Amino acid sequence: MSIEINLNDHVATITFNDKQEVFSVEASNQLSAVVEELEISSRVDVVILEHAENAGGKWAKLNSVQSPTSERYVEIRELGAGIQAIAGLRQPVIATCAGDLQGPGMELYLAADIRFSGSESTFRMREAAEDRLPMSGAGQRLVRAVGQAQALKMLLLGSPIDVEEALRIGLISNFSKAPFAEAQLASEEIASRGPLAVRTFKEALHKGAEMTLEQALQYELDLTILLQSTEDRKEGVDAFLEKRNPDFKAR
Repeated sequence: MSIEINLNDHVATITFNDKQEVFSVEASNQLSAVVEELEISSRVDVVILEHAENAGGKWAKLNSVQSPTSERYVEIRELGAGIQAIAGLRQPVIATCAGDLQGPGMELYLAADIRFSGSESTFRMREAAEDRLPMSGAGQRLVRAVGQAQALKMLLLGSPIDVEEALRIGLISNFSKAPFAEAQLASEEIASRGPLAVRTFKEALHKGAEMTLEQALQYELDLTILLQSTEDRKEGVDAFLEKRNPDFKAR
């Protein structure tokens, strides 16, 4: 798979240049390596995935299909590791697509926090027709995005839905003729915010979704208190009082 990475003003763009028919273990490893670089970078505050539809419409065939269950488990984990790595990024991830999504491309798209699409895109989960489940957790991410009824409808029927329906059920954030330009504008806005607060928002919402409301409220309060002691928090207050733009350092 051809993956290009560009960094501009704290925004990293991962572009999937060539349309792939299948998503392989090699592609997954390549994506994992990219994520590892982004995780340790203090310069990256937002990540954009451009042309998620090019990641592939099908998964590579399992070499271990006739092997013991333990070997199949390892291979499936390896296939999905790259997309899982994207989902685990501390930075907010914005995904864009300009075409039709299914299979690995759809799973990659669902791993993002904000999703923009082209005005002619369609979205499909056809795994049940192949007598299998999603390889990289897309079923669980889908239900968290659109709710159980809509998720089951997409998963069990396997029919494609258009952008208007995707927007109505909450699968996408917006659609337009220029989804990447929209993602760039959103990323610039996010990158101008306090990077520690942005990452903490993501952590609070993702982890809080797995807690009771009482636990989530306490967890968010704990994170709020931690942020009060950062240099960026002081810079934010000083900039407000001095009527200037803040200069955040992610410290």
